[in-house]
Order: sequence, then C-alpha cells, then structure tokens
Amino acid sequence: MKKILIIDDDIDDLSGDGGLSSDEDCGYMAFYVQELRDQQFDVSCVSTVEDALRLVEHSSFDLFIVDLMMDPGGIFDRNDTGNGLKTGARIVDRIFQHDDKARVIVLSNYPDFEKVKDGEPCLRRVALLSKLDTTPSQLTNEIKIIFSVLESPKA
Repeated sequence: MKKILIIDDDIDDLSGDGGLSSDEDCGYMAFYVQELRDQQFDVSCVSTVEDALRLVEHSSFDLFIVDLMMDPGGIFDRNDTGNGLKTGARIVDRIFQHDDKARVIVLSNYPDFEKVKDGEPCLRRVALLSKLDTTPSQLTNEIKIIFSVLESPKA
C-alpha cells in the first residue's frame, strides 16, 4: 500500500489513524482523503509546519501532497515565506533535501502559482493541481499516473 502524507492547514492534525476531525474547516479536503483511502492508499494528514517537518524527517512516504499557502509556524520566518504565501515551497524544499527523489504534488487554491514557481526552483519539480478545479477522483487518477510512470519497466 502506497503511503501519502497530506500537508495542509485545512486539515486537522494527524491522529492515530491519520484521520480527520469533524471540524467543517476540513471541508473539501475530507473528500480528497476519503477518495484516496477508498482507492487503498495509506493517507496521513498534518496541518502544521512543525508536524510536517517532523514526519518528513522521521518517516517514509511514497508521495507528498502540500498546500502552498500555510501559516509558517515557528519554523520559518514570515518574511521568508511571504507571510505564509511560500510556506509550502519551504516545506517542498525540505522534502527534497531529505529525499531528492521524492514525489510531490502541490494542491492549492493560490491563483498565480506560475509567478511563485518562477521564484522557487524546488517548485519546478512538482505537479500542480488546483483545489478549485480538481475533483477527488481526478487527484486519485493523477497519483495513479505518477506511480505507474515510476513503476513502468524501462524500454
């Protein structure tokens, strides 16, 4: 079973089973998580930078799904993250520092991703999906494509 870590401040913190709270702030993210679990992915969720980096450094995941805009917490400087706008980029950079071959999807509502991507080299290596335009089944299909490409035999 493939392990996925979702890092998004619209999700309550990781619980023993990687579950979500019933808090309505989770909203649409709960649908993504449920679809991934229905498709037999092992999904864990965190909502803070501190917890995300702890898991990145001390656990193993096959794929990371990261929100671009998050509170920088006590780890990153607010100025360095554009007051939260680039927090996801800082997390992605740490993921690649830990595992240069990591697979990452940025799933965000931020409308001008290309502008942020131009200033953040680590974001040139990720897939971008818009929360506004991506259904849970589309996210699942994108993930299956990523895994099938990586696992297909070389010609």
